[in-house]
Amino acid sequence: MPEQTFTVTFADPCIETCPSAVSNGGQIVRAGDSVHESPQRSELCAHCKLQETPSPAQRTEALGTLAGGIAHDFNNLLGVILGFASIVRLRLAPSDPLIEFVKMIEQSAQRGSELTRQLLGLARQGKKEVLPIRVGDVLGRVVKIITSTFDRRIQIQTRSQPGPLWVDANPAQFEQAVLNLCMNGRDAMPEGGVLTLESSRVVHRENDPALPSRCQPGSYACITVRDTGVGMPPQVMSRIFDPFFTTKEPGKGSGLGLSMVYGMASSGSGFVQVSSEVGRGSAFSIHLPLKAPPVEQRSLTRSSSPEAGRGTALVVDDEPMMLAFSKEVLTRLGYEVLTAADGQQACEVFQSHSGQIDIVLLDLVMPGITGLETCRRLREIKPSVKVLLSSGYSSAEVESEARLAGAVGFIGKPYSVEELSAALRRPESLSLQAPNEDLGHGGYVDAGGVPCGS
Repeated sequence: MPEQTFTVTFADPCIETCPSAVSNGGQIVRAGDSVHESPQRSELCAHCKLQETPSPAQRTEALGTLAGGIAHDFNNLLGVILGFASIVRLRLAPSDPLIEFVKMIEQSAQRGSELTRQLLGLARQGKKEVLPIRVGDVLGRVVKIITSTFDRRIQIQTRSQPGPLWVDANPAQFEQAVLNLCMNGRDAMPEGGVLTLESSRVVHRENDPALPSRCQPGSYACITVRDTGVGMPPQVMSRIFDPFFTTKEPGKGSGLGLSMVYGMASSGSGFVQVSSEVGRGSAFSIHLPLKAPPVEQRSLTRSSSPEAGRGTALVVDDEPMMLAFSKEVLTRLGYEVLTAADGQQACEVFQSHSGQIDIVLLDLVMPGITGLETCRRLREIKPSVKVLLSSGYSSAEVESEARLAGAVGFIGKPYSVEELSAALRRPESLSLQAPNEDLGHGGYVDAGGVPCGS
């Protein structure tokens, strides 16, 4: 007998139609049945609400999808603001009183870009470098920060098991997640209390009820932040990982802190456990799979002051103000600069000047011929040309295609004069990844690339 859909009407209808409007005994819950007399109502409502209510993962994924759609255009706008602000800063004397205002503009643009990265991180759409991390090092840095900034009435304690714990994570995300939990605990203790940071090794077996079905059994590093604050009622606990949900006053919090913790743990094949009791406090535990210690650690360096360049650069960007900024910077750095507003024009300019062009700064997202296709065509004309890709949004899939297209590096928008200078001088050292966010805005892996034009 084919499945039928029945219309069910309740005094407080949870749903209008439900294909499961049949009890275990086969009795149909008919329209107009009294909700008090129908024993199937509770089971039916629970079933329908479960199907209709999006999970935290679905909500964060939807938000990340929205952020992915606007990231490129939004970061283009921020790129213009940050770029020209950095030009003005470099032209001002260090003692000029205006320089502090310019730095505020730069910092605001960087924070706007960071907000975009946070939103992308909720659905794990943004490109994040994953490195081996020793948990104790991160907790040590966090404790140093909160000891010097938190209210003295909050007593900070640390507990850890002997031996190092190593996990794979994005350094900036991991440290920010722990710091977010600490700030959450601080806000729960306005009159003071005890904040405890703990690290331990735990084993989750296959039938462990605490282990989500998407996670693999095995050894995990457990990082717990515990407070003695006001605690949370069940109705608050059920929503704490929702993006933009906050119990704080307007302007006191964005509601993204715990969503970021959830996204960081999920992206690292881990999970978060929460326990709370009103009047007794709360405990948040991040569980991440344990990893073997790395054989050697990579050295990271921060980009420094702009370096003079040489040779000829072709800049390709469909955003006129970004094109103007890039041309202005490269000209001041000493490059001869050619420009193109789209992929077709770039191919034409490159065809006419291929013998003198040393490097191409190429936007990924353009109308008509895409940045990836443009990269392929330029390398067909001159296989040795260095192409540095740029975009307000990156993903593992796009960067994998970029490698196949022959690009030598990637720089994420927005970027400052110093960052663009470093990227152009050492494109090979970028190895197709966005700036290292564990170093803050503008850090790069320095593998000793060769200056362009040499």
